[in-house]
Amino acid sequence: MRTRLVFLLALLVLAGSNLAQDRGSGVIVAPNWLGSEYTRIMNPLLCNEPTCQTLNRLLFPRLIGVDPATGLHTDTGLAQRWTHTGGVVTLFLHDDATWSDGQPVTAYDVAYTYLVALGATGSPFHAGLERRVENIKVEDDHTLRVDLALDTCSALYDLNLPVVPAIDFTFTSLDSWDTDYPKPTTSSATAGPFTFAGVNPQEAIRAITPDGSVALEYRDITSVEDAIERFRSGEFNLIQSPRLDVRAELRHRDPYQVYAYSNGLMDFISLNLADPKEPESNFDEDGNPLEQGVHPIFGDVRVRRALQLGIDVEALIEVAV
Repeated sequence: MRTRLVFLLALLVLAGSNLAQDRGSGVIVAPNWLGSEYTRIMNPLLCNEPTCQTLNRLLFPRLIGVDPATGLHTDTGLAQRWTHTGGVVTLFLHDDATWSDGQPVTAYDVAYTYLVALGATGSPFHAGLERRVENIKVEDDHTLRVDLALDTCSALYDLNLPVVPAIDFTFTSLDSWDTDYPKPTTSSATAGPFTFAGVNPQEAIRAITPDGSVALEYRDITSVEDAIERFRSGEFNLIQSPRLDVRAELRHRDPYQVYAYSNGLMDFISLNLADPKEPESNFDEDGNPLEQGVHPIFGDVRVRRALQLGIDVEALIEVAV
């Protein structure tokens, strides 16, 4: 698993590897790499780009908490506990969680969230849910049952979505699902530390605290160099995973603080063991595996072992971060 660096100007950690300085105002100011013009979908179930996803993580809670250091599930999300047995996942929600408008977070919100992702083919969660979920049933206001079509040990990862509030929504199970359920919209109700303040095209995206104070700004940049220079000048006080040469320059200099955390990405080396002289697809048209011959070099297990032993994984990680 890769580690990300966050550089801060003495502020707080959002997650990753960041650099920061203290502006004294309490406002987090960071670069928007793609620009506000392309960051318009402030719905966590539909957005696919980094700034939108980062901001939505602060606005909408995950169903199941994740320890940033280990990647393991915790009870810090909306679910206080869960069971996974016999092809069924049962989620038990905290009974004191509320949206920013004071309404309680319930199992109906989670069911609605799943239905939105299942119905929206453009959602980054659609494929995982579609292959995974056979049926959903609201047992009570704080208990949801999910019957799995594909039951593996990674089921919780596919089910762990950011939850959005249901809108005029009644639901028992997929068996009784009316396809005219409310379509996803950008809700003014959130459950994170901030609420969405809006997009100023070609300028910035802002989030505010409950008292209306600006707490977070993602400002448009013209280039990567522009972002780095504005961080050096103090205009930005947070930058995530800058270029390696910039990390080396800033890592040990005041007033920057560096935070590292586990990232969800992995780097790996794949070896094609098929015979390159007779290329053949992995599977036939019915999905049955095909014989692919033996690679003249990597077909020898001793070569693969030697390659594995010759790679200094720790050195590669050190260089990468």
